Amino acid sequence: MTKAGHCYTDAKTTTARQDVRAAAALAYRGQPLEGPLSVAITALRYKPKSWPKARWAWDVKPDWDNLGKLVCDACNGILWRDDAQIVAALVFKAQGVSVEGFLVTVEQAVEGANHDAVEQALRFLAKGELK
Repeated sequence: MTKAGHCYTDAKTTTARQDVRAAAALAYRGQPLEGPLSVAITALRYKPKSWPKARWAWDVKPDWDNLGKLVCDACNGILWRDDAQIVAALVFKAQGVSVEGFLVTVEQAVEGANHDAVEQALRFLAKGELK
């Protein structure tokens, strides 16, 4: 935010948001989903060669909440009408994989039901498939 109180989005974030938006539009061609939604977002990236082999966690910037916000904002009008519809979300940062990008799972949220997207993401991580 600037001193005048205006929000500022840097060029790198703007480019990333445009890339996510383009990928979402290619992956999903239906009408934006309506109603309450649950979302699982996994941010995937290569492990930097400069990191020691023992370092397994992506514990540096960007923060997980900023990655989630980037995806949720970028998918407005494509996957869902507005990201205010998201009532449950889980965001992972995973490294050491063969691709970079985002894996996004979206489901209708049902009152009193377990959020399957979140459960699937947890099972996926528990198997160690992202290490």
